[in-house]
Amino acid sequence: MPNKIILFLLLLIVSTFKLSAQNQNTAISIIGEAKANVLPDVVVVNFEITSSDKQESIALKKLNEFVDKTLSKILSVGFQKDDLKIINYSLSEQFDYSNNYKKLGYMGTQEIALRFKYDKEKLGNLFSAFSLDKLENVTINCSYELSDELELSTRQNLVRDAMVNAKFFAEKIANTSQLKIAGVENVEYPFTENVYNRGANDYKFDTSRPGGNSFTSIEVKEIEMRERVKVKYVAH
Repeated sequence: MPNKIILFLLLLIVSTFKLSAQNQNTAISIIGEAKANVLPDVVVVNFEITSSDKQESIALKKLNEFVDKTLSKILSVGFQKDDLKIINYSLSEQFDYSNNYKKLGYMGTQEIALRFKYDKEKLGNLFSAFSLDKLENVTINCSYELSDELELSTRQNLVRDAMVNAKFFAEKIANTSQLKIAGVENVEYPFTENVYNRGANDYKFDTSRPGGNSFTSIEVKEIEMRERVKVKYVAH
Protein backbone atom coordinates (compact mmCIF):
# COMPACT_ATOMS: atom_id res chain seq x y z
CA MET A 1 0.00 0.00 0.00
CA PRO A 2 2.74 2.54 0.85
CA ASN A 3 4.35 1.82 -2.53
CA LYS A 4 1.11 2.67 -4.27
CA ILE A 5 0.87 5.92 -2.35
CA ILE A 6 4.45 6.85 -3.27
CA LEU A 7 3.81 6.02 -6.93
CA PHE A 8 0.65 8.12 -6.88
CA LEU A 9 2.53 11.05 -5.35
CA LEU A 10 5.29 10.79 -7.98
CA LEU A 11 2.72 10.80 -10.80
CA LEU A 12 1.03 13.79 -9.19
CA ILE A 13 4.34 15.65 -8.96
CA VAL A 14 5.17 14.90 -12.63
CA SER A 15 1.70 15.97 -13.77
CA THR A 16 1.93 19.14 -11.74
CA PHE A 17 5.36 19.90 -13.24
CA LYS A 18 4.01 19.45 -16.80
CA LEU A 19 1.04 21.68 -16.07
CA SER A 20 3.31 24.28 -14.53
CA ALA A 21 5.57 24.23 -17.61
CA GLN A 22 2.58 24.67 -19.86
CA ASN A 23 1.41 27.62 -17.83
CA GLN A 24 4.80 29.27 -18.31
CA ASN A 25 4.10 29.80 -22.02
CA THR A 26 4.01 33.48 -22.86
CA ALA A 27 1.92 35.09 -25.60
CA ILE A 28 3.59 37.81 -27.68
CA SER A 29 1.32 39.75 -30.05
CA ILE A 30 3.01 41.77 -32.78
CA ILE A 31 1.69 43.93 -35.63
CA GLY A 32 3.86 43.40 -38.68
CA GLU A 33 3.83 46.04 -41.37
CA ALA A 34 5.23 46.37 -44.88
CA LYS A 35 4.85 49.07 -47.49
CA ALA A 36 6.06 49.73 -50.99
CA ASN A 37 5.85 52.40 -53.67
CA VAL A 38 4.57 50.87 -56.89
CA LEU A 39 4.59 52.39 -60.36
CA PRO A 40 1.06 52.17 -61.85
CA ASP A 41 0.68 50.21 -65.06
CA VAL A 42 -2.83 51.31 -66.12
CA VAL A 43 -4.03 54.69 -67.43
CA VAL A 44 -7.64 55.83 -67.08
CA VAL A 45 -8.64 58.85 -69.19
CA ASN A 46 -12.13 60.23 -68.68
CA PHE A 47 -13.74 62.53 -71.25
CA GLU A 48 -16.72 64.58 -70.06
CA ILE A 49 -18.66 66.08 -72.95
CA THR A 50 -21.40 68.66 -72.45
CA SER A 51 -23.86 70.62 -74.58
CA SER A 52 -26.59 73.13 -73.88
CA ASP A 53 -29.43 74.83 -75.73
CA LYS A 54 -32.82 76.32 -75.09
CA GLN A 55 -34.41 73.44 -77.00
CA GLU A 56 -34.09 69.89 -75.74
CA SER A 57 -33.76 68.35 -79.20
CA ILE A 58 -30.96 70.71 -80.22
CA ALA A 59 -29.08 70.16 -76.95
CA LEU A 60 -29.25 66.42 -77.59
CA LYS A 61 -28.17 66.84 -81.22
CA LYS A 62 -25.16 68.93 -80.18
CA LEU A 63 -24.20 66.38 -77.55
CA ASN A 64 -24.26 63.53 -80.06
CA GLU A 65 -22.10 65.55 -82.46
CA PHE A 66 -19.56 66.36 -79.75
CA VAL A 67 -19.45 62.72 -78.67
CA ASP A 68 -18.89 61.53 -82.24
CA LYS A 69 -16.05 64.02 -82.72
CA THR A 70 -14.42 62.96 -79.45
CA LEU A 71 -14.67 59.27 -80.31
CA SER A 72 -13.20 59.87 -83.77
CA LYS A 73 -10.29 61.78 -82.26
CA ILE A 74 -9.55 59.00 -79.76
CA LEU A 75 -9.69 56.29 -82.42
CA SER A 76 -7.52 58.34 -84.79
CA VAL A 77 -4.47 57.99 -82.54
CA GLY A 78 -4.55 54.21 -82.43
CA PHE A 79 -7.03 53.20 -79.74
CA GLN A 80 -9.71 50.56 -80.33
CA LYS A 81 -13.42 50.61 -79.54
CA ASP A 82 -12.85 47.85 -76.98
CA ASP A 83 -10.69 50.31 -74.99
CA LEU A 84 -13.68 52.65 -74.59
CA LYS A 85 -16.72 52.64 -72.36
CA ILE A 86 -19.66 55.05 -72.67
CA ILE A 87 -20.93 56.00 -69.20
CA ASN A 88 -23.10 58.50 -67.29
CA TYR A 89 -25.42 59.96 -69.91
CA SER A 90 -27.85 62.66 -68.78
CA LEU A 91 -30.12 65.33 -70.29
CA SER A 92 -31.63 67.76 -67.79
CA GLU A 93 -33.28 71.15 -67.51
CA GLN A 94 -31.24 74.21 -66.54
CA PHE A 95 -32.49 77.00 -64.31
CA ASP A 96 -31.24 80.40 -63.16
CA TYR A 97 -31.66 80.01 -59.40
CA SER A 98 -30.72 83.64 -58.80
CA ASN A 99 -33.55 84.84 -61.04
CA ASN A 100 -36.63 83.21 -59.56
CA TYR A 101 -35.75 79.78 -61.02
CA LYS A 102 -36.05 81.02 -64.58
CA LYS A 103 -35.70 78.16 -67.05
CA LEU A 104 -32.65 78.58 -69.28
CA GLY A 105 -32.87 75.46 -71.40
CA TYR A 106 -31.33 72.00 -71.38
CA MET A 107 -27.90 70.51 -70.70
CA GLY A 108 -26.68 67.18 -71.99
CA THR A 109 -23.74 65.29 -70.48
CA GLN A 110 -21.95 62.17 -71.67
CA GLU A 111 -18.77 60.57 -70.34
CA ILE A 112 -16.34 58.33 -72.16
CA ALA A 113 -13.84 56.23 -70.18
CA LEU A 114 -10.63 55.10 -71.85
CA ARG A 115 -8.60 52.48 -69.96
CA PHE A 116 -5.35 50.97 -71.24
CA LYS A 117 -1.92 49.70 -70.22
CA TYR A 118 0.37 52.63 -69.54
CA ASP A 119 2.33 53.70 -72.59
CA LYS A 120 3.91 57.13 -72.33
CA GLU A 121 4.17 57.63 -76.09
CA LYS A 122 0.59 56.54 -76.69
CA LEU A 123 -0.69 58.80 -73.92
CA GLY A 124 1.35 61.72 -75.25
CA ASN A 125 -0.08 61.24 -78.75
CA LEU A 126 -3.60 61.30 -77.30
CA PHE A 127 -3.02 64.55 -75.43
CA SER A 128 -1.28 66.12 -78.41
CA ALA A 129 -4.24 65.31 -80.65
CA PHE A 130 -6.67 67.08 -78.35
CA SER A 131 -4.29 70.00 -77.78
CA LEU A 132 -3.76 70.62 -81.49
CA ASP A 133 -7.39 70.15 -82.52
CA LYS A 134 -9.42 71.70 -79.73
CA LEU A 135 -12.83 70.12 -79.32
CA GLU A 136 -15.66 72.15 -77.92
CA ASN A 137 -17.00 71.48 -74.42
CA VAL A 138 -14.73 68.54 -73.60
CA THR A 139 -13.15 68.18 -70.17
CA ILE A 140 -10.43 65.52 -69.81
CA ASN A 141 -9.29 63.88 -66.59
CA CYS A 142 -6.39 61.44 -66.41
CA SER A 143 -5.46 59.15 -63.53
CA TYR A 144 -3.32 56.08 -63.00
CA GLU A 145 -3.91 52.84 -61.13
CA LEU A 146 -2.64 49.30 -60.71
CA SER A 147 -3.87 46.43 -62.82
CA ASP A 148 -5.50 43.58 -60.89
CA GLU A 149 -2.47 41.37 -61.57
CA LEU A 150 0.05 43.93 -60.32
CA GLU A 151 -2.02 44.77 -57.25
CA LEU A 152 -2.42 41.09 -56.31
CA SER A 153 1.28 40.25 -56.69
CA THR A 154 2.27 43.37 -54.74
CA ARG A 155 -0.10 42.54 -51.89
CA GLN A 156 1.19 38.97 -51.70
CA ASN A 157 4.77 40.23 -51.39
CA LEU A 158 3.77 42.79 -48.77
CA VAL A 159 1.93 40.24 -46.63
CA ARG A 160 5.00 38.00 -46.73
CA ASP A 161 7.23 40.93 -45.71
CA ALA A 162 4.79 41.94 -42.96
CA MET A 163 4.99 38.42 -41.50
CA VAL A 164 8.80 38.59 -41.58
CA ASN A 165 8.63 41.99 -39.90
CA ALA A 166 6.38 40.64 -37.14
CA LYS A 167 8.64 37.63 -36.49
CA PHE A 168 11.73 39.85 -36.29
CA PHE A 169 10.29 41.99 -33.51
CA ALA A 170 8.72 39.02 -31.72
CA GLU A 171 12.15 37.36 -31.51
CA LYS A 172 13.70 40.61 -30.26
CA ILE A 173 11.12 40.84 -27.48
CA ALA A 174 11.49 37.16 -26.62
CA ASN A 175 15.29 37.38 -26.44
CA THR A 176 15.06 40.40 -24.18
CA SER A 177 12.86 38.36 -21.82
CA GLN A 178 15.12 35.29 -22.15
CA LEU A 179 12.42 33.39 -24.01
CA LYS A 180 12.30 31.51 -27.29
CA ILE A 181 9.54 31.62 -29.90
CA ALA A 182 7.84 28.22 -29.99
CA GLY A 183 5.29 28.87 -32.73
CA VAL A 184 2.38 30.91 -34.04
CA GLU A 185 -0.93 30.74 -32.22
CA ASN A 186 -3.01 33.08 -34.38
CA VAL A 187 -2.80 35.46 -37.37
CA GLU A 188 -5.26 38.29 -38.07
CA TYR A 189 -5.42 39.59 -41.65
CA PRO A 190 -6.33 42.14 -42.71
CA PHE A 191 -5.66 43.70 -39.34
CA THR A 192 -6.68 47.17 -40.57
CA GLU A 193 -7.86 48.56 -43.88
CA ASN A 194 -5.02 48.28 -46.37
CA VAL A 195 -3.80 51.44 -48.00
CA TYR A 196 -3.87 51.87 -51.75
CA ASN A 197 -3.63 55.50 -52.81
CA ARG A 198 -5.35 54.99 -56.16
CA GLY A 199 -6.07 58.65 -56.94
CA ALA A 200 -2.56 60.01 -56.57
CA ASN A 201 -2.02 60.89 -60.22
CA ASP A 202 -4.93 63.03 -61.42
CA TYR A 203 -4.52 65.55 -64.21
CA LYS A 204 -7.18 67.72 -65.77
CA PHE A 205 -7.65 70.23 -68.53
CA ASP A 206 -10.65 71.82 -70.21
CA THR A 207 -10.33 72.08 -74.00
CA SER A 208 -13.03 74.74 -74.15
CA ARG A 209 -11.08 77.30 -72.11
CA PRO A 210 -8.16 79.44 -73.33
CA GLY A 211 -4.86 78.05 -72.11
CA GLY A 212 -6.56 74.98 -70.75
CA ASN A 213 -5.68 72.59 -73.54
CA SER A 214 -2.28 71.40 -72.38
CA PHE A 215 -0.76 69.27 -69.65
CA THR A 216 2.31 70.40 -67.76
CA SER A 217 3.33 66.78 -67.20
CA ILE A 218 2.26 63.24 -67.96
CA GLU A 219 4.82 61.60 -65.69
CA VAL A 220 3.43 58.76 -63.61
CA LYS A 221 3.84 59.00 -59.86
CA GLU A 222 4.30 55.96 -57.66
CA ILE A 223 1.38 54.71 -55.59
CA GLU A 224 1.93 53.71 -51.97
CA MET A 225 0.60 50.35 -50.82
CA ARG A 226 0.74 49.04 -47.26
CA GLU A 227 -0.22 45.75 -45.58
CA ARG A 228 -0.51 44.94 -41.87
CA VAL A 229 -0.88 41.61 -40.06
CA LYS A 230 -1.33 40.86 -36.37
CA VAL A 231 0.51 37.72 -35.28
CA LYS A 232 0.24 36.06 -31.87
CA TYR A 233 3.32 33.99 -31.00
CA VAL A 234 3.82 31.47 -28.21
CA ALA A 235 7.14 31.72 -26.36
CA HIS A 236 8.65 29.84 -23.43
